[in-house]
Amino acid sequence: MKKTYIVIAASVMLLFCLAYAGSYAYFSSEALHGGNFKGNMESGKVEDVVISDGAHVTSRTMIPGDEVRTVFTITNPNDVMVCLSLKWTGVINTFVNKDDLVIELRDQNNVVVGSGTFPEGDGEVLATSLHVLANSTNTYTLTITYQNMDENQVGDIGASFEGIIEGELGSC
Repeated sequence: MKKTYIVIAASVMLLFCLAYAGSYAYFSSEALHGGNFKGNMESGKVEDVVISDGAHVTSRTMIPGDEVRTVFTITNPNDVMVCLSLKWTGVINTFVNKDDLVIELRDQNNVVVGSGTFPEGDGEVLATSLHVLANSTNTYTLTITYQNMDENQVGDIGASFEGIIEGELGSC
């Protein structure tokens, strides 16, 4: 019964954090002809590409075996395909056993496009060479799992993590 209350409380807290974080998950860029894009660029400017609110993840109540999952979208309103990388910013990670906090990013086709451990600081790359077709939206699911290991994990009691996924226009 206690675990049910913890899961409900964590879910409510996650929803609150996701609603609050909407303003952080936005980026734009401008590229000139011959820039880091594949395909034809009819104009010299790429309009704002938007990552939805779900690109912010946080937890302060995980116990071994738990996972946090969030879904976010990347929308490309342009008439050309854009290519991008996803990287972490606003990272806080107070876990002692850093390798126990595992991440996996899947695209809308359930293909793993990024994986590893939760970063210790800003700037770590989650995925590279992602492309969003012209005038379309891609959906991604990020899962963070606190692995239940055959080791002492008492040092992580009360540990927390937080991070924001940002996009960086680049090449595919």
